[in-house]
Amino acid sequence: MNKPVSPAVEKRGSCGIPFRRLDWQSFKFALIVETLEQAGWIVGGPRGAAAKLRLKRTTLLAKMRRMGISRPIHQEGTDGLGIAPETIRREDAQL
Repeated sequence: MNKPVSPAVEKRGSCGIPFRRLDWQSFKFALIVETLEQAGWIVGGPRGAAAKLRLKRTTLLAKMRRMGISRPIHQEGTDGLGIAPETIRREDAQL
C-alpha cells in the first residue's frame, strides 16, 4: 500500500525550486537553463548540455528557440545579463 505524501514534504530540484510549485513548462525551462549554465552554454559535443540532457543537439536547439532561451551576452563593463552598472548607464549620463 502506498503511503500518501504529506503536503509539507517538498522535493526540490538542484536549482532549489520546489517541484510542486512549477508547472511542467517552467520545470523544463529551468532544467534546460540550469544544464546550459553547468555546461558553460556549450550545446553540442560529449560534454555539452544536449548530451547531459540525453537529447540530440538539434532537438535541444529547437526547444531553446521555442522557449526563447539564448546565451547571455557578456560585454566588458556589464553584468552577466548585459546590463551596465547603475553608475555608467547611458540614460543616466549627463551629456
